[in-house]
Amino acid sequence: MAKSVSEWICRYGAPKEVRVDGGAEFGKEIQEAVRREGSRIRITSPYYPELQGMVERGHKQLKEALVKMCGENGSKWKEYLLIVTWKDRISVKRTTRYSPYELQLVRRLSYQSK
Repeated sequence: MAKSVSEWICRYGAPKEVRVDGGAEFGKEIQEAVRREGSRIRITSPYYPELQGMVERGHKQLKEALVKMCGENGSKWKEYLLIVTWKDRISVKRTTRYSPYELQLVRRLSYQSK
């Protein structure tokens, strides 16, 4: 995972700050990789997801989409994760009026879903 973080930073640049909920997923190795690239880490309590507001709302939407696509077979969520996250990345957000794809790559998407 730390290698993935470093590769992402090499591709897109280091953010000024990374906020995490302090859960076990964000281990010491990843923290070191983020700090090595010059980013500040802000850790909030995993027991108060409202502190992560916008991120947690986004996670809720992703979970709802996965549940809808998986139907009765929830164990197949990994099969749908890529398409669900792709659809989220190309969806225009109310707060910015752009999709995360457009903001990250500074260009419009040439493919439009039906």
